[in-house]
Amino acid sequence: AVGPAGVVLDLPGTAVLVPAADLVRVERATWTIDRVVEPGGLLKVVWRLGGCDLDTYLRVTGDDAPVLAAIEDIQPHPTASGAAA
Repeated sequence: AVGPAGVVLDLPGTAVLVPAADLVRVERATWTIDRVVEPGGLLKVVWRLGGCDLDTYLRVTGDDAPVLAAIEDIQPHPTASGAAA
């Protein structure tokens, strides 16, 4: 889920909020550590936890364009596909 406060990762047994202020960028991806999908089949969300940058890969069922746009809208560090840096 994406809202003004950030991105909620709904994991089995828990939910994790990635605050909007900690979002670094979001982009399309084709692979992650042990998976390869069709071109652009994943969304890669880069975010900060303390002093570390983390990558979280999302596979959205159906059209992922609204999710990508929603994350771009709330991130404080715009990417090339969104507003100018």
